[in-house]
Amino acid sequence: MPLTFLLLKEIMKIKVERVNDAFQMVGINENGNQVALDASTSMGGGDSAFRPMQMLLVGLASCSAIDILNILYKQKQEILSFEVEVEGDRTEEIPSIFKTIRVLIKASGGISQNKLEKAIHLTKEKYCSVYQILNASATINYDYELKE
Repeated sequence: MPLTFLLLKEIMKIKVERVNDAFQMVGINENGNQVALDASTSMGGGDSAFRPMQMLLVGLASCSAIDILNILYKQKQEILSFEVEVEGDRTEEIPSIFKTIRVLIKASGGISQNKLEKAIHLTKEKYCSVYQILNASATINYDYELKE
């Protein structure tokens, strides 16, 4: 059952705890859900989990996916498979922020191309908060592959 879009005025609370003497950490939300974090080996980490900048890309991919899927569900589209691939290029100076981000939506099923394009447009222009935040500093391009 798809969720409806609601304006949420919630305070999100996240805690990050160090796991070892290097850079391994665990992020924990108010519900107890956990995500592993680490630094790259070039910084002395173990590259054993997501790095913070990768988490930003995960946030963009999942926010976009939730919004697009919700719109397609409301449009009664038959979705057999759905995935989002995100690739980000960072600047060379410090702080090394994203300069370009490419988002590729891969979907299959009985999905109208026009409805998918509209869902992507609405995600970017209206619904995806993560897109709005990252778009302030990076060029973000969406593309899609649609199979029947």
